[in-house]
Amino acid sequence: MNIYRLNNIDLGSLGFIPGKQNASNIALEGCFDMPARIGKTFHSWGDEDGIEPYVSAAEINYGGRSISLVGYVYGNGKMDCTNKANRIFELIDRFSGLVSLSCKWGTYQVHVNQSVTGAFIGDKALRMTFNFFEPVVFMETRKTPGTNAEYGIDGISFKDLGATLLRSTGDRASRPTPKTLGFTSQEDGLGLVKTEAREINLKMFIDQPDQASFRETVDRFYTLFSAPGLRKLRIPNDLNRQFFVKDGFKVSNVNSWPNRMTGIIECKITESGVLETYVDLVDNSNRKITNSLNNLISVRI
Repeated sequence: MNIYRLNNIDLGSLGFIPGKQNASNIALEGCFDMPARIGKTFHSWGDEDGIEPYVSAAEINYGGRSISLVGYVYGNGKMDCTNKANRIFELIDRFSGLVSLSCKWGTYQVHVNQSVTGAFIGDKALRMTFNFFEPVVFMETRKTPGTNAEYGIDGISFKDLGATLLRSTGDRASRPTPKTLGFTSQEDGLGLVKTEAREINLKMFIDQPDQASFRETVDRFYTLFSAPGLRKLRIPNDLNRQFFVKDGFKVSNVNSWPNRMTGIIECKITESGVLETYVDLVDNSNRKITNSLNNLISVRI
């Protein structure tokens, strides 16, 4: 059994038994999330479409993330369950500042200043949900070499990143929201109206043989999405797009078995213009045409 320790104290010694998060078979949620950026991340000019992203290294800073732990205490009745829960509450009441939350998934320095909720499951079990906040998140750097893949991010295929793209939704086929401008007269609002930035939601599936490989995949996305500058996205049946990530991402539906670990990454990307699209020239036999240096010949469409 996975042992959960709070401030180096085994919660199991106080009667706590780890449970499972929704659509998951582990007790922890949020521990793999990428936090959102803090500070100003872009500027929206009223007379221009889209936004001006702030993506230099000096402009990129991150906040914290929320982590939750679910489990149970069992007793001879509701009063016995309540007494066992109070023992855990008394432990928490003695904490000040950050304390360590540790388990097989990692060690996190957290505030225990969030709520702990309880719900009885019958008369002899109390389901408890602990809500923590990790103010400083360490994101491991793990770069993935570009392979000039046809589809992927920055020339890296989703497969090389360690995930499968399930779908992209949002404003792909829609005109972004018009900008709201202040007008001094009704006639002022009859001219051309610029639009806000387009936002697209990516949903990706991680399927790895073990915990270490799963962790490496998450780290690759940390590294890719936190790098200065804009990312380039190419997916089938869509325009080429450049984007940045300001809201981090969520990792849910985490399931771990002895020889497999899976999860879902959901990420909202903010577009900063549509890239020019090129296609490779082909001959009548659908073979790609190259020049004298054996380089592919492409044309803009």
